[in-house]
Amino acid sequence: MRRIALVSILVAAGVVGCRERTVGTSAAPSLDSAPLPAPSTPPRSDLSIYVLSMTLTDQNGEKVGLDVFRGKPVFVGMFYGTCPSACPMLISTIKQAMSKLDAATAAEVRVLLVSFDPVRDTPEALRAIVTRRELDPRWKLASAPEDQVRDLAALLGVQYRRLPDGNFSHTSSIVLLNRAGAIDTRLDDTAQPVNSLVVRARAISVTN
Repeated sequence: MRRIALVSILVAAGVVGCRERTVGTSAAPSLDSAPLPAPSTPPRSDLSIYVLSMTLTDQNGEKVGLDVFRGKPVFVGMFYGTCPSACPMLISTIKQAMSKLDAATAAEVRVLLVSFDPVRDTPEALRAIVTRRELDPRWKLASAPEDQVRDLAALLGVQYRRLPDGNFSHTSSIVLLNRAGAIDTRLDDTAQPVNSLVVRARAISVTN
């Protein structure tokens, strides 16, 4: 039943076709080394990703839902803790965006990063990242069961696959959710300016 509901969500978001082309029809991501396609771009809509049922375990070992920050603007990204370059850049880009927010907006905005690697990204491992990167309490790093991670990646338009050495090939996107959990804005190249995220985060923060 959950799978049927998810398919309906993905059709509405326009990302089902991309997921099928990217990871195939099997339950596990492909292990081949072919380059990942460009990330899909789900359109801005009123569809909330919070309809997706997920059980996240955060850096404090607490169980929370995907909607843990419902009612707040949220920067959402996907990563894995042992990533050598792209994921540290993802965190740096979000930190840059947060640093550009005015005080009122900065107090509202939250960050949720969900791992591709629930086996290695234990609460202890995630806490170590929080400490090393000096992330404040507005940030939540979390893992989830692999099938739920695939569902979230499809909904956000993020492609990934596990490689034979245990690392991941993946695209990097920062998605800004509005207060209801709908996709408002996204940045699919973390080397690009964060101005669009900053402007939209401010706009969401001043609305009820």
